[in-house]
Amino acid sequence: MNKDFLQRLTEIVETNLNNETFGPKDLAREMGVSHSKLYRKLKFISNQNISQFIRELRLVKAKELLLNEDLTASEVSYRVGFGSPTYFNKCFHEYFGCSPGEINKQGLNKTEEKRDSIPLDRNPERRNPGTSQSKRPVKRIILLSTIVLILLVILSSFMFEFLFNRSFQKSDDNLKNKGKSIVVLPFKNLNEIAADQYFAEGITENILNHLCRIKNIRVVSRITAEHFQKKSLTAPEIAKALKVNYVLDGRVSKFGNRVEIFVQLIDARLDRYLLSEKFESEMSDVLSLQSDIAKKVAVELEMRLSPNETRIIENIPTTNTEAYDLYLMGRFFLKKRTKEDLKKSIDYFEKSVSEDSDFALAYSGLAEAYWLRSWWGWGTGTSRDDYLLAKKVAMKALQLNGNLCETHAILGNLLGWGEWKWEEARKELALAIELNPNFAEAHYSYSRLLDVIGEDSKARIEINKALELDPYYALYNGMSGVYYYKNCDNNAAIKEFNRSYELEPYPSYIHNVLFKIYYKEGEVENAMMALRIFLQIDDRTRKKADQVQEVYTKSGLSGLLDFAIKSELAKSPTNDMYYLATLYSLSGRKNEALDCLEKIMRERTLGNTGLIHYSTNQIPVIANDADFDCIKKDPRYLHLIKKMDLYNYFLAEK
Repeated sequence: MNKDFLQRLTEIVETNLNNETFGPKDLAREMGVSHSKLYRKLKFISNQNISQFIRELRLVKAKELLLNEDLTASEVSYRVGFGSPTYFNKCFHEYFGCSPGEINKQGLNKTEEKRDSIPLDRNPERRNPGTSQSKRPVKRIILLSTIVLILLVILSSFMFEFLFNRSFQKSDDNLKNKGKSIVVLPFKNLNEIAADQYFAEGITENILNHLCRIKNIRVVSRITAEHFQKKSLTAPEIAKALKVNYVLDGRVSKFGNRVEIFVQLIDARLDRYLLSEKFESEMSDVLSLQSDIAKKVAVELEMRLSPNETRIIENIPTTNTEAYDLYLMGRFFLKKRTKEDLKKSIDYFEKSVSEDSDFALAYSGLAEAYWLRSWWGWGTGTSRDDYLLAKKVAMKALQLNGNLCETHAILGNLLGWGEWKWEEARKELALAIELNPNFAEAHYSYSRLLDVIGEDSKARIEINKALELDPYYALYNGMSGVYYYKNCDNNAAIKEFNRSYELEPYPSYIHNVLFKIYYKEGEVENAMMALRIFLQIDDRTRKKADQVQEVYTKSGLSGLLDFAIKSELAKSPTNDMYYLATLYSLSGRKNEALDCLEKIMRERTLGNTGLIHYSTNQIPVIANDADFDCIKKDPRYLHLIKKMDLYNYFLAEK
């Protein structure tokens, strides 16, 4: 019975052998049983999990192909469902104790033996007299040619390796003075159950966060790492694109109360494994397991951890398994940044702290969620209510653990944008960066604070650091473009906006700034295109996009600006008042611009952010926004600046 069962499993896997995505879930479906039932039965019969069974069957078939077919190791890897030849080579060596190349040579030797045993010509009449003597020079020439060819191949390989390393080294020159660098790729969920995806992502993020605490290593941010999740690139190619030395990859399996994490650390420049190891534990010990993995990686990278770094990495934030699982679910939905997902994340964080009232990380996540809900006006009450909740929970998190960089960053944003306490906010954000120099979000938030108070050169330094850690995050590229625009470097701004647009096509602020750039420079076609795209993003103005050409034909560029104003007014009562104020200012309508800014301030005082989009939070930016140059001496404008405690940064006598 068991033999028939295994035979049926084998037949199904062999039928889907070259399908890289065929996994445990597919095999269970083909067998007509549940994933858990198949797992238990296979474990009982052969002491293998489903993924292991599929992988080992692929490897056995690979060996057969190498021995019996004239195929390269790379060709075989794809035939048996391995998407990465490098990973195939590693798995093959682990299973058989030798490389695919060595097996391939055995197959070639057998082929050569067969060829040597076949007579070339059995008809003596066709043979030339004196063949043995006449062919000796030819054989010698062939032998010499073969030797020369082999030497050329060896030389070419050395040259290729030299040039590859040189090119990698050149692309990595600016890292030499920054020590070691690593990207942690999203760990794969081997369960292939969508409901367990949060767990694999949580494991990835927590290991990454552990590594971020090590000050002498640059760790690429999670968002950029996720950009490469579905790309068919080798570790060296990913490393070269991100200008890092090392790549950490992994796979996670969660079965009942057991967790298996398989980790691979690759020296990307040499394409060599430094670490390839499976870690196992009960769910109750999963936090210790993640600390062990981070320390193991640090050892392999020859990093000397300070006592404080060791203490932080070894710190176990909770011993409550349920609280930790709920926390991971909260983080999973928080990063999606949609209204519905934010609501789910808050629910999970609240349940997590209910399970463990001393779980500082869960309080920190909850504070961030409340802060985002306040910023976007997505709550059922006023934004002020959510702001107060966010601050209360953040202070609770810091009371439990004062070394959480995430909480200090949130508190910095709350003090700055929420209370206009700019110097207190500066201290919190600087502390967040000190605690974790690899925290891209803290560098971004600090850059925004510095931009508000007019420290442009420092703001540029911080946004560049954020981009260095997270070059594939559209928000950072877009904000970098905004800073260039403010400093009248329109070419650099356009370049950054195009980069941001490639990563995320629909952030509206990019297109409204592009429209203003092209309007100022009189570039008609580009101005019309930017305005058209901006109008198409919102359902309420999508139909107006078709009128852009007609408006320009009738009224020229000034007509386009008036049309943009009317289109934004049509979104009332949830229009972007800040954007509207900039358009009024550009058109010379100073009073209307000031009316918009004063309306934002009134709404801000009431805490009703949801009424007019997130413009109320943005109002401090007016102090360092060149779009308002024409009103910066107006008493109404100066009153707003003083109210936000920004007067001394810009207009007071030094």
